[in-house]
Amino acid sequence: MPRYITDTSEAATLLQEATRVLIVGSSGAGKTTLARDVAKRLRLTHISMDKEFFWLPDWVARGRSEQREMIAEAVMNDRWVMDGSNPSSFDLRLPRTNIVLWMRVPRVVCIYSVYSRAIKTCGRTRDDMAVGCVEQLPDKEFSPTSGTLIGATRRSSNAISIFTVLTFRYFR
Repeated sequence: MPRYITDTSEAATLLQEATRVLIVGSSGAGKTTLARDVAKRLRLTHISMDKEFFWLPDWVARGRSEQREMIAEAVMNDRWVMDGSNPSSFDLRLPRTNIVLWMRVPRVVCIYSVYSRAIKTCGRTRDDMAVGCVEQLPDKEFSPTSGTLIGATRRSSNAISIFTVLTFRYFR
């Protein structure tokens, strides 16, 4: 049964004792940044789901069954911090997790972060992304003010912007 912790000193104590940490939230919430920091402080391995499981070079999505096999193997390790909100693998990750950190960040902050990240890293592959997944600026296919998707079909940073808007309520 989940237990929600609102006392920061209790949360800090639990986190210091944790060896398997799952960080979830909307795109642009800061999951990867927090995961890197927590992993470094606790001397745990950081696992980025985007980099390790989801994407192959050039924004080609890895098959779902292969993703699940890789995730199942990764969570069997004893010491890790994993960032990623894909609910289709919660059944694999949650039973092995000591603590879940849920990044509840306002939508405007998430959208700003996604665009800011795209601008800062445009034309190159981020450290937390699979090789060859070059960051692109969101374009006319995505309207951040209305959250409307206009015919976007390709996998790219545009898909991340779209994911941020469409899944915000679910992960918030």
